[in-house]
Amino acid sequence: MTLFAAAYFGTASVAMVEIVPVYMRFSVVAFAYALAASVFGGMLPLVATLLFKATHSAMSLVLVLVICALISAVAVYKLRETKHVPS
Repeated sequence: MTLFAAAYFGTASVAMVEIVPVYMRFSVVAFAYALAASVFGGMLPLVATLLFKATHSAMSLVLVLVICALISAVAVYKLRETKHVPS
């Protein structure tokens, strides 16, 4: 589990920093991360419980993870390289 957490946090922090301009990086990354973690992290147990009660199947919980993975894959695909972009 630690290996997966390290893979996520190692790459996520770099990606968050890369997509925001330098002059507003700290504020935007901190606000966006806190907002996303509170909204999606706080709502996920409720959504999972409602899905399980509605379908009586644990596969509906897997569907939520698959949708989140697809959204993440599209976001990673759309990222652009900023190595040679002036700051």
